[in-house]
Amino acid sequence: MKHWIITGLALGICAGANAQNRRNLTQGDTAIMIGRNRVELTDARRIPTEPKIETPEYHHPELSYSVQVSPLAVPAKIQVPKAERMQKEKEPSYHHNYIKVGYGSNLSPMADAYIVMPGKNGMLAFDYHFMSANGPGYMDFIRNRGGIVGKRYFKKGNLEANFNFKRRSFYFYGYDPEVYKPAKNSDIQQFFQNLGGKLAWETKPLGRNKTYFRAEGDFYSFSDRWKQTENRLNLHGLYRFLVEKNELSIQLGYQMQNFSNDSTSFVRNYIDIQPYYTIRKKNWEMTLGFNSTIKQQQNESTLFTFFPRLEGVYEIEKNQLAFFAGITGQVNKNNFRDFANTNPYMSYNPNLQPSIQQFIMNGGLKGKLTGNTGFVAKVLYTRTKDMPLFVMDTNMLNTYVIINDDIELTQLNGEITHQYSEKFRLALDVKYNFYKTTIQTAAWQLPNLQTKLNMTYNMGDKILLSMDAFVYGKRKSYRINEPTDAFHSIKALGDFNLGLDYRYKKQISAFLRLNNLLGQNFQVWYRYPMYSFNMHAGIAIGF
Repeated sequence: MKHWIITGLALGICAGANAQNRRNLTQGDTAIMIGRNRVELTDARRIPTEPKIETPEYHHPELSYSVQVSPLAVPAKIQVPKAERMQKEKEPSYHHNYIKVGYGSNLSPMADAYIVMPGKNGMLAFDYHFMSANGPGYMDFIRNRGGIVGKRYFKKGNLEANFNFKRRSFYFYGYDPEVYKPAKNSDIQQFFQNLGGKLAWETKPLGRNKTYFRAEGDFYSFSDRWKQTENRLNLHGLYRFLVEKNELSIQLGYQMQNFSNDSTSFVRNYIDIQPYYTIRKKNWEMTLGFNSTIKQQQNESTLFTFFPRLEGVYEIEKNQLAFFAGITGQVNKNNFRDFANTNPYMSYNPNLQPSIQQFIMNGGLKGKLTGNTGFVAKVLYTRTKDMPLFVMDTNMLNTYVIINDDIELTQLNGEITHQYSEKFRLALDVKYNFYKTTIQTAAWQLPNLQTKLNMTYNMGDKILLSMDAFVYGKRKSYRINEPTDAFHSIKALGDFNLGLDYRYKKQISAFLRLNNLLGQNFQVWYRYPMYSFNMHAGIAIGF
């Protein structure tokens, strides 16, 4: 009866789980991820001593308390093919309910709640997040998200289901008040709403010699202030078995995308066929296969793409140094929701044309410099047809439209992580990008330099200090219908943030966040300055 009461209360405040938080439910530790802030309430805050040979994990901070945007998250950006070895997964474990409340500058209250009911045969979790702020001018926002996640364990596999909800509202505050004065707040208000869910089944990971199968389906409905709506259904299946003692994997997928507004409507279908065969030897591994996609849309010709896939890893020194390389291609199924999450200041009727990465090639080294220090150094080259770029519209609200261009990118990337006992962790990621456009003068809004640094220091398992810093290089912004050489330069931006978590008792923690310590009113998107120095503090209680 007690469980049903808790379930009823949780359902009253929870509507869905944010995707990032859902992923954290399966990590098998008790670290709590609130957005991109980290609060840890148990002994799981200890930092592993042994660095992994894979790319070090890095959680970068939000740019501000405003709507999360990133100039690097254009859906057509390059995705490096994974060349690491597959590892046997452990069964997830779930711990701790918590409530977190806080308050900060710019009149910004926040609240988080997470309730989990683990059992021998499964688990049920509820998640809710709220945050708002009243910044200068119209730099206000309200954000709500929540959800329900459930897992049921059977003898031969696991069943997972979730439902999620997200709504955020804010203003187009980047206009010039001397040129345009809105009649009322609603004239410049935007909101996005997302309802979605997922159902998945997978066989238990019983070892390399056993057949593995996973099937999942997810659906969402996404809408905005102009009553533009996107519905997407995605079905995906993976079947893996042994052929001549090596793994043959067959991935099949289907996606239906339906977009509509007052002026246009379309239904687009994608079918993906992606088989690959992995050969493993003592000190090397190779994956051979292909990526193929069929795109079908009414009144348009059917598109078929085929890209070979070749990836390999060679261990020069076991568990110390490895060379990796890969070559492939893919179709990026651009959608309204991803674009809105990337740039919320989009104009009406976005261009959702898919982009095709005709050629993706990467290679590099990864390994350990010392027993506690790991690194990755790689070079990436890609050629993308119809890559989306954001440019400013000519209307008075300074909204953005999407244009496409064929772009080549060469990227140099270095990553390093250092971990000392349970006390100290450092992660540094540096990328330098060389863009070559076909029509446009520049790759609008995309930086040439990206640098991210994170350091964490654990003082006696009582106080956790964290520091995040990042720098984005200069960028160029363009206003549509102006001469292409009349672009606007955006200065390089840098942010420096500090965090402190104090664990008063095992289940009671206080936190303090100091963001944008340099006090820069930098612009992620041209004409939209972000918050200057701001702070947030609160408590988290686990039970």
